[in-house]
Amino acid sequence: MTDLVHYSPKHRVVKRNVLCAYCGITLEPFKGGEEEHVIGRRFVPKGTLAGQWNLIVRSCPACNDAKADLEDDLSAITMQPDGLGRFAADDDRLRAEAVRKARTRNRRTQQRVSEPTPPLIVKGNFGPANITFSYTAPAQADDRRMFELARLQLVGFFSMLTYDEAAKRGYFWTGQYAPVVVARQEDWGNPRLLWIDAVSRDWEYRLHAIAADGFYRVWIRRHLGEPAVWAWAIEWNRNFRLAGFFGDPEAIAALLGDLPKLDIHTIHEGPDRWLRMRTEQPLADDDDVLFDAPLSAVSAGAAA
Repeated sequence: MTDLVHYSPKHRVVKRNVLCAYCGITLEPFKGGEEEHVIGRRFVPKGTLAGQWNLIVRSCPACNDAKADLEDDLSAITMQPDGLGRFAADDDRLRAEAVRKARTRNRRTQQRVSEPTPPLIVKGNFGPANITFSYTAPAQADDRRMFELARLQLVGFFSMLTYDEAAKRGYFWTGQYAPVVVARQEDWGNPRLLWIDAVSRDWEYRLHAIAADGFYRVWIRRHLGEPAVWAWAIEWNRNFRLAGFFGDPEAIAALLGDLPKLDIHTIHEGPDRWLRMRTEQPLADDDDVLFDAPLSAVSAGAAA
């Protein structure tokens, strides 16, 4: 495995890149772009990033604004309790921030994130009886927004991994971005999440980081040899996990040929709406090794 360069948990990594870390546009030397925290300070509970590891880069105003908009509702949604009122962690900072953000507008539904999703009404017949079911759930995020925010965070981290101090710039991976799965805490035993970890377990770690008192976790692993393929996993606010790949499209397609199929059942299907479900698969704490540190990694590491 490539040796990791270890940073102190209190060590901020600051890059003065001359190209936007997210889109590559040239930043004007006098305006200088905008300072951007790859792990948004308001994306995690207030105060949890104080004196802790983070990556600071420069970005153009357009990318800065786009990322901030994604962070706005996704941070609020990932902090809200589940349908039974349970928070992802027993932490007063999380509760306080969830309450403060409860009025945030969910970009998917245009409602407050504290409001449940609009009910899905299913009507049917059971013998001579007419039956009506109403299904509601806690605020749901748009998967596309979640994967786009994950992409921007990964682009920022990859820029750090490939940063050229002389040129004052980082680089972008070649190939495609292939997000695979997003799972709430109740579904951390999701077969696809476990599969990505198992497939890439022996790959080289290029990044392993835990920040914000554990409210943010991420790793990037590179497949040994060529073509270049990386696996990644991110955890947000101890509540959501996302994982996937980026790199050579053909190699990723070959990997995805073994992607586990999810056991999804169709409950109702009509001309304009349907209801499908699968049983969430929780993961016992003793079995949860997704973000265990590689070898002697302590808080944050990047491949040399």
